[in-house]
Amino acid sequence: MFEMLLGHLVGDYLVQNEWMAQNKSKNTWIGWLAATIHCIIYTLAVCTIMWEWKLIWIVAVFFSHFFIDKFAFGYWYLKHIKRLDTYSYNMVCIKY
Repeated sequence: MFEMLLGHLVGDYLVQNEWMAQNKSKNTWIGWLAATIHCIIYTLAVCTIMWEWKLIWIVAVFFSHFFIDKFAFGYWYLKHIKRLDTYSYNMVCIKY
């Protein structure tokens, strides 16, 4: 479990650059490219740290993270389920 958390932190915070973070949820070809590149790097980080290279694991990590990041599921969840306003959401997110 620790390895999965460490892989997540490396993939989402250490190796994600500003361009990926700002563009990955945009509905343009640049947004799709940024989300794809970020999720490939994220998947590599998680799989490397967990030392898990089964195809099913790679696909699960990639597509679950792609769905969350590309379609801003975290934002939607905080806004609609947790009922946080946009200002509160921005206060809990890391700004680049």
